[in-house]
Amino acid sequence: MKKNVKLPIAILATILALNLSACSLGTATSTVDSASTTTQNSELSSQYFDSEDLDASYDSASANKITLNGDSIEGTGITIDGTTATIANAGVYEISGTLTDGQIIVNSAAKGKVRIILNNANISCSTNAPIFVQQSDKTIITLPDGTKNTISDGETYTLNSDDEPTACLFSNDNLAINGTGYLTVNAAYNDGISGKDDLKISQANINITSADDGIVGKDLLAIASATLTVHAQGDGLKSSSDSDTESGILYIESGTFNIDSTDDSIHSNGTVSILDGTFNMSSGDDGIHADNDVTIDGGSIAISKSNEGIEGSNITINAGDIDITASDDGINVAGDNDDSPTNENAEQNPSSDSSSHALGINGGNILVNAIGDGIDVNGSATMTDGYVIVNGPTNSGNGALDYDGTFDVTGGTICAFGSTGMTMSPSRTSSVLSFSMTFDEIKSAGTTVSVNNSSGTEMLSFTSEKDFQNVVIACADFELDAEYTILSNNETAVTFTPTETVTYVTKDGISENGAGMGGGMGGKRGQNGAVPSGEFPEGERPSGERPSGEPPQDATDKELPANETSSETTN
Repeated sequence: MKKNVKLPIAILATILALNLSACSLGTATSTVDSASTTTQNSELSSQYFDSEDLDASYDSASANKITLNGDSIEGTGITIDGTTATIANAGVYEISGTLTDGQIIVNSAAKGKVRIILNNANISCSTNAPIFVQQSDKTIITLPDGTKNTISDGETYTLNSDDEPTACLFSNDNLAINGTGYLTVNAAYNDGISGKDDLKISQANINITSADDGIVGKDLLAIASATLTVHAQGDGLKSSSDSDTESGILYIESGTFNIDSTDDSIHSNGTVSILDGTFNMSSGDDGIHADNDVTIDGGSIAISKSNEGIEGSNITINAGDIDITASDDGINVAGDNDDSPTNENAEQNPSSDSSSHALGINGGNILVNAIGDGIDVNGSATMTDGYVIVNGPTNSGNGALDYDGTFDVTGGTICAFGSTGMTMSPSRTSSVLSFSMTFDEIKSAGTTVSVNNSSGTEMLSFTSEKDFQNVVIACADFELDAEYTILSNNETAVTFTPTETVTYVTKDGISENGAGMGGGMGGKRGQNGAVPSGEFPEGERPSGERPSGEPPQDATDKELPANETSSETTN
């Protein structure tokens, strides 16, 4: 049996639809991952969501009614000053109608929660936040099923002494939004929705257009079963606190997310945890970024545009379908974002200590298309299961795989296409065998590389989306002292018998020192414009002469079109 993967693929889940065979994820493994995710889902849900956060039911008959009549407000249980209604006590307040230029303020010093029911409410405020929670033990905003609500602000605010509010819907205290209704947020001033403590969103359908960040929960942003569409000039979803390890948490349990952001689509100054959900993201910077840890336990994550796809101090991927397109690195662990030639603060930057940073891949299907490094680990990496395909760089200053410590592979499958100047393979300490094939010429995009066993049976095949000269393939079904043939478009490239965990091959057979590395397809050098320094584990990066001449220092780092080579190409 064989595993045949044709790239490009529109949806990464296509991998799962292929016949299960050698070098692929088995049914038993997928079942274990699902059970693990379900258990963790239950634990984290109880940790971050109270029952009242999820409960959208209310008694309309007993609720205080607030009616908006264009330029006036009527209601019970509130104080009215012109077009401003202030809620000063705990209770349930049902708001309906249209307010053309006014504000709803919550200023309750009493114990107990304030619940606001938006029942087809349309609230606009030209100089401040349409909904401003100045203080409250807790505020819950409910969007009843079938309702359509809108809040809009102006481009200029009149701020208080604390320079607040900073969002169209702003809360100084804990805020929850629930219900299956709809909320449209037009934030012309700054952020769409922002909470200075915990912000929890469940079930809601929210559409945000914002001048800066879309949704911000400073200490905690927790989301479950929501549908969010965000067009943000800043970050899409954000948790901004970095005061301690118990804050700056961005947790997504499930939902559907469509995010178009100028900055990061998902950003946390602390940690990002994704259990499940469907994500479609286009980012001007990172698709997913955490100053600390990123953990992905499932979901379908498509990052169609990014500078770096996923970035964090530590990254753990346990399950999920992940499709990344990046103009720099696809997956980056503890990367230094300073692109300048020198970084005077490097010694003070925690990311410079690679020993404490790690990438762990324990399952999932990961597809990367990167102009920079496909997977860049400023530390060590482990892979126990899963499926990783990298369409890596066409320039010699980056690699499909790049790591500082070790990359131990004990399960799963890797196929990494790239240039030859910075070629790295998994570590020799791996229990899974890997082959690094360097061709004597650049192969065009659309070339299919396959591996046959000694019987001539195709074990797996991959089709590259980009030009390449080297391919690294690791597979749990490869064995020592067995004969294998690597083919390019069904023509034999080399036949060999591996005797070590990592085997470097060219058309002439096994290369003891990884000869053939020195070619490449031009492009800029590594990070900060220099060839990365440091010790590499024996055998992971082959030795050999680098090409002569300086690669162009083009900051835009344009990738080569298919069937074209750079003027810096050497053979």
